[in-house]
Amino acid sequence: MTNYDEETRIHYGVIHCQHVIEMWMEKSIDVYENEKCKECGKEIVPFSSTCENCKAEIEEDVWEGIEPIGHEYWNGKYLMTAGDNMDVFVIKSPYYTWCRPCSSCTPNAGYIIDQTEEGEGIKTYCPGPRWYEDGVKVRMWKVENGE
Repeated sequence: MTNYDEETRIHYGVIHCQHVIEMWMEKSIDVYENEKCKECGKEIVPFSSTCENCKAEIEEDVWEGIEPIGHEYWNGKYLMTAGDNMDVFVIKSPYYTWCRPCSSCTPNAGYIIDQTEEGEGIKTYCPGPRWYEDGVKVRMWKVENGE
């Protein structure tokens, strides 16, 4: 099943970054498409000056105009990603909520802002209480004990 954690039986969550913008901008890092070394063909770390594999020098113009292809945040408790449309996908979290499913664009994931009563809708990972902008209300429970 896609967009679902088989181990915890919790669906991935989706929330637009405007609802978590301050924390998302502070915590997430840019993700870049990996370039390949012209000498050995292995992927090179973005903005590096030498290839870690063969130690070949990387020309600076390789990185000119490069834009991130997305953003992510991972700290051992949370795993969240976002692409160009800036919807944040919550793939792992110590918290969950009950909400309605997303549209068919993201099958089987929950739309965090579209809250339902406990036990209705789908059980969905969500960011913790400190993540939300003022005025955004999300009821949540801890994954470890349901409280």
